Amino acid sequence: MERRKPSGDVGCFFAVNLRLNDADSVTCSVGSCSIGSNDSYQSPPPVSASSTEDFDDHLSDAESICRLRYEEGNSLLPAKEELAAEIHRLELHAYRRTIGALHASGPLSWEQEELVTNLRLSLHISNDEHLMELRNLVSGDNSIHIR
Repeated sequence: MERRKPSGDVGCFFAVNLRLNDADSVTCSVGSCSIGSNDSYQSPPPVSASSTEDFDDHLSDAESICRLRYEEGNSLLPAKEELAAEIHRLELHAYRRTIGALHASGPLSWEQEELVTNLRLSLHISNDEHLMELRNLVSGDNSIHIR
């Protein structure tokens, strides 16, 4: 089966069976929508957002929902704000691990301090976040570990 990404439906892939019947299986996932059966398939021509109405009668409910979720802004993909927050959380985690490893290796040279500053800037770590990570690092050294 050949799948193509229509130009108007970002995140949805589908193929249209020219002979739809009740034996067709319908699947939809986060990344794709498809109709599956043993019949032959022919991929539709590229679809723009304005021409999707013509296909409404030929698409399954799963495909319609997948396409409409994106068009209506209810995409299964995270919102830009959620994605930005997750990326920043990962950047902060990477920074925390890096300064933790450098701290464990002993005093920093001037070159290492410059690298940490460049890393902090490239990972978009604010001065407040940097100071908080340093405080957490130092307070972790002063904590009492009971075994």
